[in-house]
Amino acid sequence: MGSKSDNFARMGVLYGEHALLGADFSSSDDGSVIRVVSYPSEKGGPVDSGRAYLHDLSGSSYVLVSGPHASDLIEAAFCGPKISVGESAWQCALTAEGGLTSVPLIIRTGANEYALLDPSDRGDVVVAWLGFLSQIEQNGFAPYAGTKVEEATDMLTPLLMAGNAATAVLSDYVSHPRDLPALGQVKNVYLDKISAVASRIAIPGITFPVFVLLVPPAQASILWRSFLSFNEVSPVGCVAVCRAMAEMLPWGGLLSEKDKVLPSAAQLESWGLLRSTRDFVGSRCLS
Repeated sequence: MGSKSDNFARMGVLYGEHALLGADFSSSDDGSVIRVVSYPSEKGGPVDSGRAYLHDLSGSSYVLVSGPHASDLIEAAFCGPKISVGESAWQCALTAEGGLTSVPLIIRTGANEYALLDPSDRGDVVVAWLGFLSQIEQNGFAPYAGTKVEEATDMLTPLLMAGNAATAVLSDYVSHPRDLPALGQVKNVYLDKISAVASRIAIPGITFPVFVLLVPPAQASILWRSFLSFNEVSPVGCVAVCRAMAEMLPWGGLLSEKDKVLPSAAQLESWGLLRSTRDFVGSRCLS
């Protein structure tokens, strides 16, 4: 796995915090990605929805898409309803043959800026597909010239907090609970004077709050320790998060499929992942 400093760099700034908690780690075949599998505290019993669960999304597929044609690229690559500035949503990406690449979370942070997060096994696939599309050139014309798809872990550290206690815990860090984002909204917030980007994520059929927080790496350890000082907050690894995604998201089970997945238009529409205009890659192959 390499030295501790190598692991620290590959996983993100919270590697040392996870090691102190006795976390079990896993690494990709080439050693380029390290993630927390689980913590000893997770082995104590079933999930309690009255708590808040904290997960470091570093090690997930996490990129920033930015540039003059970022919105054009995102809207060509993903087939769901278009996202306005200050909104977040799950978005499905199809290949030209109509095959599912993945369904990442897209957070629109600016007119020409999007963050993409995908903890699933298909995350690398959708990032590679997006990178390929961004470089397309036909007859000397590059529609997405100047638009970058770049690794974002060193820019802002992504944290997930979910569970019925999440709103109460985060409310302790802001001036008023209304400072926190509403469902599907993205807001710039101050968490005890630490500037962060926060989004409350919509999951069909789920009523408890799910927040994604993008925090400055320099302050990530401070916030991580502060969150865990609440008795209601427990850390969880990627196994628990991926299991929850498979159980809670209508399309979650498809994300672990190794074979080609060809969703129908009716399926995508029922999941809220299809817009009426057929102006995206793969639209011609939808049944």
